[in-house]
Amino acid sequence: MAENRIYIDKTDEELFALVQQANDEQAFDALYRRYDKRLYAYCLSVLKNKDMAEDVFQTVVMTMYDKRQLFKGGNFSAWLFTIARHFSIKAARKQSRSTSIDDVSLEETLESNDDDVLLVEALNKAVTELPDNYRKPLELRYYGGFSYEQIASILGIGLSSAKMRVSRARKMLQKFLSPYLQEVR
Repeated sequence: MAENRIYIDKTDEELFALVQQANDEQAFDALYRRYDKRLYAYCLSVLKNKDMAEDVFQTVVMTMYDKRQLFKGGNFSAWLFTIARHFSIKAARKQSRSTSIDDVSLEETLESNDDDVLLVEALNKAVTELPDNYRKPLELRYYGGFSYEQIASILGIGLSSAKMRVSRARKMLQKFLSPYLQEVR
């Protein structure tokens, strides 16, 4: 825990510099813990839908990490919430234009033994084709029923990484299954 003390005393910008320069996972986890509740609350306030807010929240966190080199300094919080605003508005517009694939609940499909044999087969095939670093956390979450904290511990990764990997895996599955799900409608 003494090591975490180092991160508690750093500013957001200092922590993010560690993430940018050294891919420091503990610094990323410290930032995640600082912003997770506020960021999710912001997404929820814009979208008024818990599932969509969770998806957008995870997208924002992934984007923050994936696009970390684009942050050139300044106010980290403002940069992060600008990303959140962009994705929240984009999701709200998408929702108002059409019914999204999220209406066919991926979680329910993953957790059930659905009578739709073709969907289950397509899902199982899609899961096996995921890269290991995304497949394993997804399987632990939906097939094993493990919490994100347990997944992080089992895989030896940070909590935010566990959440991010499950979210990315879900998005990959949605993309893979979207032709099938559109056919079903």
